[in-house]
Amino acid sequence: MSAATIIKPDPWRALAWIAQTDKRDAIRMYARAGLHPILIHGIEENGSCTCGRPDCVKSIGKHPVLKGWQTAAFDLRALDEMLLKNWRYNIGLRMGAQPGGLRLVTIDVDGTRDLLKPLEAEHGELPSTLTATSGKGLHLIYKLRADAPTPKNLVKLSEGVDVRSEGGQIVAAPSEHVSGRKYRWLEAREPAVLP
Repeated sequence: MSAATIIKPDPWRALAWIAQTDKRDAIRMYARAGLHPILIHGIEENGSCTCGRPDCVKSIGKHPVLKGWQTAAFDLRALDEMLLKNWRYNIGLRMGAQPGGLRLVTIDVDGTRDLLKPLEAEHGELPSTLTATSGKGLHLIYKLRADAPTPKNLVKLSEGVDVRSEGGQIVAAPSEHVSGRKYRWLEAREPAVLP
């Protein structure tokens, strides 16, 4: 390799370091990977949601801050300013069409990967892909082929397994779950194609 050779950092592998960065840097890292980060409400010191709604019990620290997030353009400056005002906000990733051109879908597993065994027995094994811990289990993020139809968001595809697609989102590292568990990337790599 000559001295003139420039090695570009892999933005996917860099995601492994997000748990050690602050949220403002994390948003920049997601943007470099061509992803669409959004702000999610976070957890107050007393365990309540930053949304301030007393009826917010089931989605504490898991729902978007802004209305219209499903179609809003990515605005790094606006997200950065909002995090400066409230550092407790969590970070989410919008699924579906991404600024970098990919279309993403997440298999959201509320438990261990073993919950996927019945689906894999019926449809084939899922390939290794971009994978993160969630509050209760795992997020497996896949990209769709150009000719593939966009799947719908599904709750209970099977026991403990949901699908997040266009119009859906996931909470991402370095966010905190109400349980105190941190979201982090287990396998930092470009998403595999969903078979």
